[in-house]
Amino acid sequence: MISFVDLTPQNWTGLKDRILQLENTYPEDVRSGMEDYVTIFSEGDTISKMIVVDGQYAGMAIGYGLKPCDFAEHRIRGEPENSKIFYLFDIVMDKPFQGKGYGSQLLLEIIRSAKESGYEKIAGHFRQNGSLRLMKKLGAEEKTVETNWDNSGENFVFCVIDLRKDGIPVTQKMQ
Repeated sequence: MISFVDLTPQNWTGLKDRILQLENTYPEDVRSGMEDYVTIFSEGDTISKMIVVDGQYAGMAIGYGLKPCDFAEHRIRGEPENSKIFYLFDIVMDKPFQGKGYGSQLLLEIIRSAKESGYEKIAGHFRQNGSLRLMKKLGAEEKTVETNWDNSGENFVFCVIDLRKDGIPVTQKMQ
């Protein structure tokens, strides 16, 4: 059985060690720390979900609405400043749940929530791995490649899903 639970500062506290451990898969220069999550939760326009599979935490996604003043900091080019953009800050799945379709279902839940909240687009920077493939599978368009992201030695791809387009999925198949 799959369910989605809003990730809040209260339940995040119990999961923070597990979530921060998953950050270790990123190069040190781009790893998010506890203070990054605290800041995101304090912004007030956060959408964050965790996916629970058969009663076990399986992964989470978190993001927030961008203000025009955030565009430069997030290296967003080519998007009108009046766009209602939801920035997908992080999407991670615990190892035992990877490659089984749960990440797709989690992203679909984020897409549904972002559309319901009035966002026109979902944007983010993604490693050239499963998260990039997942975004493209669900309709993301690659916009730019940021080489050597924050001196990490890795390239990150900036993608956008236009939520206004027909055919963007907004429902998920529950198991």
